[in-house]
Amino acid sequence: MSIEDVLGNKLLRFEGEAGQNEIVYTDLIRTRVRDHIEIDRVPLNEFFHKEFHIPDYQRGYEWDTEQWDEFWAEIIPLLESNGRSVSRRGSDVFFGSMFFSDRKDINRDGHVFDVIDGQQRVTTLSVLFKIIADHLVENLPDCGSRFISQYSGHVGKTQSLIYTNGDPTLGPSLELDQHNREFFSALMRGEEALIRYIIQNEGVSNNTKNNAIRIKTFLDEFDLEHDAYLDAIADDSLYEETDGSRPNLMKSHAGMPSGKDDASDFTDLQKEILINGKVKFKNSNNQIRKAYRFFSKRIDGELENRPNPEKQYLFLVNLKEFILQCFYVGYFEVDDNQPQLLMKIFEVLNNRGVELKQTDIIRTRIIGRLRRDASEREYDEYTRRWESVVDEFDTDHRRILDFLKTYFVVTEDGINARGDIGDHLLEAFTLEETEDDSRRLSTHLSNIDDAKELIEDLQEYAVYYHHLVDPENYGIDLGEEGDQDTESECNRILIRLSKANTSVWQPLVLAAYHDVCEHHMDRQGDLLELLRTVESMTVRLYVSRDVHVKDNSYAAAVGEFTDNGFSEEVKQQLVREARSENSQLFGEPLVKLLCESDWRPDMGKQLLRKLVSEAMVGDDEMVLKTLNEDDEVVHIEHIFPQSPLLENHGDKYDWYRWFFCTENAPQRDDGDYTLQGVVEGLIDQEADDHLGELAEKYIHSLGNLTLLRFTENQSIGNLPFAKKAYAYDKTDGFDELSVNESLYNQYIDTPEFSELDEYMRLAETLEEVGEDTYGSTVTELGFDSVSSYEEFVESVESRMEELANVADDYNRRWTYEGVTERKIEILEQVATSIQLLDNEYGGEDEDDNEDEEINYREIVETEAKRQETVITANFQRFLD
Repeated sequence: MSIEDVLGNKLLRFEGEAGQNEIVYTDLIRTRVRDHIEIDRVPLNEFFHKEFHIPDYQRGYEWDTEQWDEFWAEIIPLLESNGRSVSRRGSDVFFGSMFFSDRKDINRDGHVFDVIDGQQRVTTLSVLFKIIADHLVENLPDCGSRFISQYSGHVGKTQSLIYTNGDPTLGPSLELDQHNREFFSALMRGEEALIRYIIQNEGVSNNTKNNAIRIKTFLDEFDLEHDAYLDAIADDSLYEETDGSRPNLMKSHAGMPSGKDDASDFTDLQKEILINGKVKFKNSNNQIRKAYRFFSKRIDGELENRPNPEKQYLFLVNLKEFILQCFYVGYFEVDDNQPQLLMKIFEVLNNRGVELKQTDIIRTRIIGRLRRDASEREYDEYTRRWESVVDEFDTDHRRILDFLKTYFVVTEDGINARGDIGDHLLEAFTLEETEDDSRRLSTHLSNIDDAKELIEDLQEYAVYYHHLVDPENYGIDLGEEGDQDTESECNRILIRLSKANTSVWQPLVLAAYHDVCEHHMDRQGDLLELLRTVESMTVRLYVSRDVHVKDNSYAAAVGEFTDNGFSEEVKQQLVREARSENSQLFGEPLVKLLCESDWRPDMGKQLLRKLVSEAMVGDDEMVLKTLNEDDEVVHIEHIFPQSPLLENHGDKYDWYRWFFCTENAPQRDDGDYTLQGVVEGLIDQEADDHLGELAEKYIHSLGNLTLLRFTENQSIGNLPFAKKAYAYDKTDGFDELSVNESLYNQYIDTPEFSELDEYMRLAETLEEVGEDTYGSTVTELGFDSVSSYEEFVESVESRMEELANVADDYNRRWTYEGVTERKIEILEQVATSIQLLDNEYGGEDEDDNEDEEINYREIVETEAKRQETVITANFQRFLD
């Protein structure tokens, strides 16, 4: 009698013994298990030769160092093997339970076993056996002929564990889910496949930190020749599927392979650029890569202890046999024709082992709804749609969750901020709607139609969200109807927001961007204005540190969008709410906050980029893009040294004397210390720590920051001002950046700088040229009359003596008073750049009413005096 017949004819008994026409519930479960699940306890050797498949509803590869260490610890009893013979003896290890579902697969020519539970272990074992197989192949030729005839069969036996029919050319016998399948297959196939894999991955900006890998790192970790990669780039036949385009190269490098036949045709600079580029690389693939590296290092370490190739070979065989023969699992095989039972087993079992992430639970529930109610065609389509959402964020759990929360802020009534969702996200993915006053999200999986609508919507929004959060590689795309200048400026703002590590604006901008692209392309100008407002608010909120205002302002703007759609009013609501919450974010109070703030590199650099970009509107787009995007070219520079104690200088305290103008300055004023007196007193006490703290009060001032465009920035970070000024003049377009204009005019474009420039060039010449090379510089430096190297050196040194005071004079020119003067200039630029109200800083408004304009000099000088008083009071206690 089937279970269905039992349920229709007998009453379930949950306690006690069953009476007539009754059946004990546990007996019914045993019947179901007996009918549909095969259970056994077996060593790995009895089944690991099968063809395995990881279903797409499974999570990606999650094991990390903790699990690898535990696994390796089980192998330690074997590691003292003497290597004299092949041994199958060892203590048994219980390796947990594994659940499989046997099904026919015409694409793989026979039966395939879906891994319902155990995929982390099966994948790890496959990686380990791959490493063992490669070493066996490599070691065997170095062994004696008698040894080879006796043990060579273990190469094929090991390969039969990991390759279809034991043939490496047919690919791995384990097929991972669609997110990891391609990389895993390449890893298992070997060098050529890995090269082909990496050249087909999408190139990304070198600033990309997540879900990306540097080419050099990839090649080195898998012992791949750099020239093999360059040969592949030059080979047009490897790019036939992409019509010759190289997806692994950024646009700026796409032309490098043109006319090249192999690696030898590239210049050294081109090789360096190409090898140091980055491509997309998913986090779950990264875990597989780390596993390969972990076990490779462990095995390499053991082989180093056994220098004889035959002993190495036997150790590898023993290791393989020990795992196969002594690792036992609870083997469960479930009928493939019981899909709901399979999903229930998966849901229950996946709550064990590595902790389930929310994205794993969400995937399981979506697949559960589709398996239950969708047709086969719908199941395939909507599973693929969901996986495309996951793929949009390279299977990165954190990024997927951030997107989902952002999506529900945009689409769910009553949710105006991601904080409103909190830990309630899973409520949107429950299979049944429940009455619960604590719920914040309605379920979208209670029936198949709602589930399909949700997945379609998520797929659409995921693309737009990805554009916003990864502007360096994607960015806003307004399509053929879009205005190119608008699109470009939007993306420059997005890049700066991204680099400033802000995200509270994302739901509002996602809603606007989606609305413009899907419904109102005529409002793309409003999208740009919204982004300008967001950037202005970001600067204001940075200096106020008011989290409450930030959250409420954006929530109010999202609420306005939800109620009335996208319009100018959304931007106005954002501003109104911020102004009502904290009036200090506007007008003169804002300017004072801007003046008082420390501008740390994350925000300071983006603020200067904003000022420079706005001054360069209309310039070449690639210049603007590089300026805002490339952190390897554009650097924030602190004008005075990073470490003001000049250890390699004559007197390490000279910078303090120069910067604070202590020479010939009064040490006290009416009995109290002056700032100069405090500095000299700390120098007398050699109080280096206190001097460092004092310098910190000025280092992040707006007046001490500038931008540089060159790759050697770090080399000038600790130089005194004379050498810095000389280096600034040599950087790319220093005078073209608006924030550098006053520095250039006051300190470089002057007659005095000509002498400094000459002195520095003479000093460099003495360091760089010798007796064999000095001749080429004689005319350039104006020493045509010299007839020998000795005479040349004497002439250079004599001229340097004449200019000896130039460098010292220049070092005295950048002072705390100079920081104040420059701060006045930059502060006005900043305030103007982030202005949100027509008459925010005084002057005539739209009704011809006139307010007194803000006096930036007075604000800065008042703050400088206050700071000087506070610093003097705080540090003089160390002197009294």
